[in-house]
Amino acid sequence: MIFARHNNKFLVWVLLSVMLLLGCVSAQAAADPIEFTIEAAPTELTEPGDVTVSLRVSNTGDKDMLDPVTLLDPAGNVVSSFGDNGSIVLGAGKYLSWSGTYAVTEEDLDAGRIVYTIKYNLEDEDGNIAACTQQGAIALTYTGQRVRLQADRTLSPEVVRQGKNATAIYELTNKGNVTLTSIKVTESLTGRTQTVDKLEPGDSETVTFSTRMGNQDLKSGAQITYKAEGSDETLTAAVEEVVVPLAKPNLSAKLEAVGDVNIGENATLRITFINEGNVSYTDITVKDEKKGEMLTGLEVPAGATVSFDKEIALNEPTDFKFVCSLNDNTGEAKEISTNKVTVSVFDPEKSLRLNLNLTCDHDAITQAPATVRFTLNVTNNSNVKAEDVVIRHGDVTMYNVKALEAGEAIQLQWDVSVSQAGQFRFTAYAEDELGNNVSFESNTHQLTYVMPTDAPTVAPVVTVQPLVTVAPPTEADLNPALGGIRNGLFTAALVVGLLFGACVILVAASTVVRAGNKRKSENAYDHLELVGSRDYTEEKLPSVEGTVQTEEVVVHGEEESAPYIPEESDPLPHEKVLSQMEDDPDAPAPEVTEQDVIEHKLSERNAAADEEESGFRVSRERNEEAPAQQPRRRRAARTHERTEDGEE
Repeated sequence: MIFARHNNKFLVWVLLSVMLLLGCVSAQAAADPIEFTIEAAPTELTEPGDVTVSLRVSNTGDKDMLDPVTLLDPAGNVVSSFGDNGSIVLGAGKYLSWSGTYAVTEEDLDAGRIVYTIKYNLEDEDGNIAACTQQGAIALTYTGQRVRLQADRTLSPEVVRQGKNATAIYELTNKGNVTLTSIKVTESLTGRTQTVDKLEPGDSETVTFSTRMGNQDLKSGAQITYKAEGSDETLTAAVEEVVVPLAKPNLSAKLEAVGDVNIGENATLRITFINEGNVSYTDITVKDEKKGEMLTGLEVPAGATVSFDKEIALNEPTDFKFVCSLNDNTGEAKEISTNKVTVSVFDPEKSLRLNLNLTCDHDAITQAPATVRFTLNVTNNSNVKAEDVVIRHGDVTMYNVKALEAGEAIQLQWDVSVSQAGQFRFTAYAEDELGNNVSFESNTHQLTYVMPTDAPTVAPVVTVQPLVTVAPPTEADLNPALGGIRNGLFTAALVVGLLFGACVILVAASTVVRAGNKRKSENAYDHLELVGSRDYTEEKLPSVEGTVQTEEVVVHGEEESAPYIPEESDPLPHEKVLSQMEDDPDAPAPEVTEQDVIEHKLSERNAAADEEESGFRVSRERNEEAPAQQPRRRRAARTHERTEDGEE
C-alpha cells in the first residue's frame, strides 16, 4: 500500500513536470533543443543516507545557446560543481555530464523521490526570450522498518479570557511502516496523561487537554512515549513548550472626516482601530446608525493600529457614528462604537467667506506688561449675509457682530494689556445658510520684546569749591544727645569700678577670716595632742634589772577605799580647754598639768568600773629591757599600789 502511494505521488510530479514543459513559450514548444536525463543508485533505502546521482544535459539543436544552463539540487541550491560554478553555455550539439553525491533525508523518503532542476533561456525566431525549466525526478523506495510518530498541536483559543477554558489538541499520526502501541501523552497544561493503545501506519488519533484560565498565562508542552509493535524498547518524542497567554483586550475605534465637500461630492470617512491588547479581531463589520452597512471583512491584529476609508456622497451636512461588530481569537463576539463626526457640505453659491486682517500699533514692546492697540478688519467676501459672528482670541470672546451684509466690512479696535511678547491671532465663528459651523482665522501678528535703550550720559562740569577753614568743635557744639550718652557711659563705668573694688575687699576679708579660723583649729588640735605626747612619769617605780614592774589595783566591793571621782559639775580637762577657747579665742591655750592627766585617767577608770557589777583588776607590764625607741605618743607607765588602808 505504501509503494502504491509513492507511485501516485510520482505520477503527480510527472504531470507537474509536463505542465512546466508545456508552460514554455511557443519557441520551446516547437522544438526544445535541451535534453535532460538523470539516474541515481541506490534507489531502495532502509534509512536516510547518501545516493550517487548521474545526469546529462545536451544541446541537440543547431544553434549555440546564448545564455547558460544552471543546475539546482532537490533543496533548491545551485550545484557549484556543475560546469562553471553551477552553469554552462552549451554550443550546438554539445553536452555536459555530471555525477555527485546527495544525502537523502527523512523528508525525501516521505516524499518517495528526489528532484534535480535545470533552468535556461531560449530565443525564438522573432527574437523573444522564454525562461524554461526542466526537472529530473528519481524515485526512492523505503525498504527498511521505519518507526515514526508525528504529533501536531493546536491551541484553542489562541488567547484565553480569564475564567474560560484553555484547550490543547494533539493529532497523533503514524508516519512509519510499523504499528505503534502504548502511546502516552503527558500535557504540562493540565499535568494529566492520556493513552492511545494502538496506531496503525498512516492512521491518526486525537487527544484533547483542557483547563480553566486563571489570572496569569499558562504553558503548554507534551512528553510522548510509545513502542513499536513487537519491541519492548520505549521511544520518546516531545512537543516544545509554548505560552498560552491570558487575554488582555484593549481595542478602541476613532472616526474622522477627511476634509469638507461641496454638495453632491463624495465625503471620505476614515475609521481607525487602535489595538493595544493581545487579542486579534477578524471579520469586522462596520455600520452607521443611519446609513447602514459601511465596511465588512476587516481584520485588526493584536497590538496593531489600522485605518479604513469609506467614501459616501452627501447633499447636506450629516452626522456619522459607526458601530463595529467583531469576533476575536478568544472565541467571543462584541461591539464597539466610534465617536460622532459631522461632515460639512457646502454650496459654492451660498458659502460664507470672511476675511480677517489684523494689525497692531506696536511691533515690539520694551516692558511687560505693556498696552498695545489691535485693529481687526472683518470683510464679508461671500454672496450671503453673515449673522451672529463671534470674534475670539483663544477662548476669550472679544466681540459679537450681529450682522454683516455681503461685501460689507467692519473695523474693530482693542487696547489690550499684554503680559509678554508672542504671536497674536483672532478667529471668527459663524454658521452658514446650510447650518454648517464655519470658522475663519486672521493673519498672525508677531509682537517681540526689545530691551530699552538708555539715553547717552553727559559728563557734568565739576566746579572746584574754595577752601574753607573749619574750627574744631567745642563742648557747646557737640550734639546734646551725644553728650548725654557720654555722661551715661561714664556713670556706668564708675559704678562698675566701685562694685569691683567692693568685691576685692570682700574676698580679702573672707581670706583673713578663714586664715584665723584655720590657725585656731590648729592650736586646738595641738593642745589636744599634747595630752598624749607629754611625759609626766618622772617618778618611776623601782625596778629590778631584768624584771617587769607591774601595777595592780584590786577592788573588793564596798570594803575597798573608793578612788577620787570628780563631781559631775566639775568639767573635764579638755572641756576646760575648749571652754576657754570659746570665751577668748585669742588667749593662749592653757597648760595641762600632771594633776589634770591623773584626773582624766581616773575618770576613764570610773566610767569603765560603772559598767561592771563586780570588782576588776587592771594590770600593766613594762619590760625594762625593751628598746629605747618607743612611739612618741605612748603613755608613761606608772605604778600605783594600794594598801589595805587605802594609802598610795
